[in-house]
Amino acid sequence: MLMELDHTTDLAKVAAQPFCILFADGARHYPDYFALHSSGRQVVYDVRPADRVDEKATVQFEKTRRVCEEVGWGYEVLHGVMGVRRHNLEWLAGYRHPYVDPGHRERARILDASTEPVPLAQLAVDLDAVLPAKSLPGIYHLMWSQDLTYDPSKPLGWRTLIERNHRG
Repeated sequence: MLMELDHTTDLAKVAAQPFCILFADGARHYPDYFALHSSGRQVVYDVRPADRVDEKATVQFEKTRRVCEEVGWGYEVLHGVMGVRRHNLEWLAGYRHPYVDPGHRERARILDASTEPVPLAQLAVDLDAVLPAKSLPGIYHLMWSQDLTYDPSKPLGWRTLIERNHRG
């Protein structure tokens, strides 16, 4: 879930099991994460697979939500990332680091070559017909940062359609 949050949100900082909430009824809860987003938004996250959210967990999550609201924090229960989406996420996470950033000039070339949906293999060839693999780390980095979009519900491969993210 941390990879998913890092990929899809504007995380600035994260703390794991950052504190214990002691409720008025004597129950206690250690939330899984506290995140500070780049926007300044503060969110407490709990992670539990949906099939493991029983009545006890539902009550605990509701009490936690109320406490978070009282102090002005957001609260979300996340259920995990599975299957193809998880596989794609784990692959792209290897390209999230700044040292893989293609730089301004190459970034512009990649984005200019992907204004319309184009298969990954074709994009790589369009960028360097002699050594197509040379552009892949930069392409994957831009997919991680969501400057390039693709369908995360389908396995990544040479036929994956890549397109510049036309954010508003």
